[in-house]
Amino acid sequence: MIRNDIVNLFIKQGFQYAKDNVPNLYLFLKKTDETTLNICLFADQTVSTRLSVQFMESISDALERKFLFHGFQKVSIFYMIFSNHIEQDKEFLNQPHNFWLIDTLGKRIMVFDQQPEDYFGLRTDLETLLFTPAKKELNNISRVPFMTILLVFINVIVFLFTSLHSGLQTSDYILEHGGAYWGYIYENHEYYRLLTCIFLHFNSEHLLNNMLSLALIGSAAEKALGHIRYVCIYLLSGLCSSILSSLYYMHNSPDIVTVSAGASGAIFGILGSLIIVLLVFRNKRREIQPVHIILIAILSIANGYLSSSTDNIGHIGGLLSGMILTFISCLYRKNILK
Repeated sequence: MIRNDIVNLFIKQGFQYAKDNVPNLYLFLKKTDETTLNICLFADQTVSTRLSVQFMESISDALERKFLFHGFQKVSIFYMIFSNHIEQDKEFLNQPHNFWLIDTLGKRIMVFDQQPEDYFGLRTDLETLLFTPAKKELNNISRVPFMTILLVFINVIVFLFTSLHSGLQTSDYILEHGGAYWGYIYENHEYYRLLTCIFLHFNSEHLLNNMLSLALIGSAAEKALGHIRYVCIYLLSGLCSSILSSLYYMHNSPDIVTVSAGASGAIFGILGSLIIVLLVFRNKRREIQPVHIILIAILSIANGYLSSSTDNIGHIGGLLSGMILTFISCLYRKNILK
């Protein structure tokens, strides 16, 4: 079966991906100009059901007729044959279209006489993608959610440190150690509290629920987003959650000292981020289990009842922030599916 990273490589080079109804045959389309269309037929011959030269030629003829009928003056067809039986697939030498044999056993791209040495700059990237073990190992290592592990570790260490000085972490104690209260933030200009409060927790139940939520949803989101983008969205969502929460209490309960703390705003941001990932990236839907979202929702609701107060405004702020930040980052990286 063709790998998703190969599909992504073609898309990165400006091709449109069209899955054909024929098993193990993949179509990539790219317009050179308004009158010229390039079609790459990627055939996976490593499976039991192999495609004959005659069948490939019939597909090519049908595609050429179709696109000429739709107004293109020139349709150029290129074969990429993914093969582990090179001698059998050399019969493609007798057909009229340009082609490469991608030798999976010899780990090479075979380019015969009179065939193009490159195809829209894909050759080097394909060779690296298919035949570089070090790169594969690095990719496997990069999928370890070490930023999620680090965030959980930091939250636990901060909780243990504060617990050593006070068995009962009251609102006054949390406020003294960096909790969020709008009066201290906006009147005393202690803006650091907007960030420090997301690493503080009122009690062990509060911490446990948040860390279970973070471990479940964070690991999936980190693998989908990448380490740097993930941790940036986590921190910025927590910050936006704190800002919205403090502004709400400043305008609605100015005479009540309401202290906010906890990672739930940032975690809701990651939840919002994951929602956008599931909506935008079709290839990620197989990797992310919907049960994670259900569990995080249940744990977050439970956490609201167990903590000293439920900061629903902060949760909403974190959720919306995570969704917006992820959507903007997708636009920036040009990863929105067409």
